[in-house]
Amino acid sequence: CQTQTHGCHSDKDADHKPRISCTGMGLTAVPQNLDLQTQVLVLTRNEFKILSWAAYTAFPALHELDLSENKIESLKLGKKGLGDGLGPAGVVLPALKKLRLNNNRIASLPPDAFQPVPSIMEIYLQSNLISQLSPTLFAKLPDLEVVELSNNKIQSLPADLMAQMTTMKLKTFAVQGNLITRLPDKFFANANGGGEIPYVFLSHNPWICGCQVLYLQWWL
Repeated sequence: CQTQTHGCHSDKDADHKPRISCTGMGLTAVPQNLDLQTQVLVLTRNEFKILSWAAYTAFPALHELDLSENKIESLKLGKKGLGDGLGPAGVVLPALKKLRLNNNRIASLPPDAFQPVPSIMEIYLQSNLISQLSPTLFAKLPDLEVVELSNNKIQSLPADLMAQMTTMKLKTFAVQGNLITRLPDKFFANANGGGEIPYVFLSHNPWICGCQVLYLQWWL
């Protein structure tokens, strides 16, 4: 069953979760009068320039947020930062599992960019303009399974990026198609508590063949 409200379509996704799709409507903000209990919100191919977590405080049941193919340049926590209408410790969407921000214009991410979504499992950031990562960007996300960063402008990976992660469930780490020349020594040593990551994508980077790439050769 599908319904339509102000150009947005309501139906259910493949997992039978209530979904609202507002695609290609030229939107710059979340439409009003949407069902606040929706679990999937699709806002692709619009004109969003910023992801302000404070704009989603009314959607506590949200499981997936798709803002791909917009013009987003930055993420912010709220009008005045943490605590501005947000939940405890800045949590906005306690149930959010999937965040799609691919094909935007994001150049940088604050260290606490994902603090408002502590239960996130999948983060898609491919095809942006990201040039560097904070070591703590993915910290305090114990359920994180997928990190997709391919086709950005990343020149190097923080040596302790994996060590700062609290997840023991990471399944996919993708950084192919960037500008990375070397892998920090023991970069993956602390991933998943010293375990393995099933899927790692490193191709199409300008790797320097020399001493600086020895760890990568050993790890492979």
